[in-house]
Amino acid sequence: MAQWDYTTLAMFRPDKNIRRMNLSCDRMCMPRLDEDLFREALERLIDIDRDWVPESPEALYIRPTMIATQVGLGVKSSTDFLFYIIIGPVGSYFAGGINPLRLRAEERYVRSAPGGTGHAKTGGNYAAALLPIEQAQNDGFDQIIWLDACEKKYVEEMGAMNIAFVYEDRVVTAPTGDTILDGVTRDSIGILCGDFGHTWVEKSLAIAQVCDDADTGKLKEVFACGTAAVVTPVGVIHYGGGDHRVADGKEGPVTRQLRETLCEIHDGNSEHHPEWIHVVPHFD
Repeated sequence: MAQWDYTTLAMFRPDKNIRRMNLSCDRMCMPRLDEDLFREALERLIDIDRDWVPESPEALYIRPTMIATQVGLGVKSSTDFLFYIIIGPVGSYFAGGINPLRLRAEERYVRSAPGGTGHAKTGGNYAAALLPIEQAQNDGFDQIIWLDACEKKYVEEMGAMNIAFVYEDRVVTAPTGDTILDGVTRDSIGILCGDFGHTWVEKSLAIAQVCDDADTGKLKEVFACGTAAVVTPVGVIHYGGGDHRVADGKEGPVTRQLRETLCEIHDGNSEHHPEWIHVVPHFD
């Protein structure tokens, strides 16, 4: 069991995050980064700022960023780029902590269409979410559920994280592809589901079927998962003008098991997947 004290800092699955950024660079016509140099840059910056890392359950949020810097005006790929890393202490993504979320299925706007940049970690994907999320929050919801761009029928992901649905015999989430970000937390949850004997299924679910299953009790739990949200329960889904309550509207046992295990891994208090943790060295 890799348990550490307050002087020890660790990153969660940095290699997978680095590979995903390089895949995003490919899609955005940007140069790939050397993985070893990238990792060392993360280590050295975090080591410099280690005194700013809050104690759990808060964390240090890391945002590697690349922007084009070529001087000029035109629609073409740049020849010059700047890579930098932003870090800062953060608390819970949702102000209400782990209270079950109220979500609204977005029936007007879309995030990404097939062939687009939905699978890339790029600013435009977040820009598309700003207005519908603001509208949903003004109406009393915590977040939105994106539907597919072609038919606005199938669940894809949430405004800034992935989403999964727990049934009696399986945990279902949308398959990754052109339109869905391959979340690192999502991937970790899928592996943990296998560890705990839950069948992890990547399959497109129609939002109408999800709501019917919630109404009839077939749908047992729903949770959001992402770097900041970790694993957060969903209590209500609003679609077609009405609210659809998930079970008793509270956090279910599968969601709790996954959330607690992942948080324990983050904190170094779990025997599950020590290979996901990369301890940041002290530099002279």
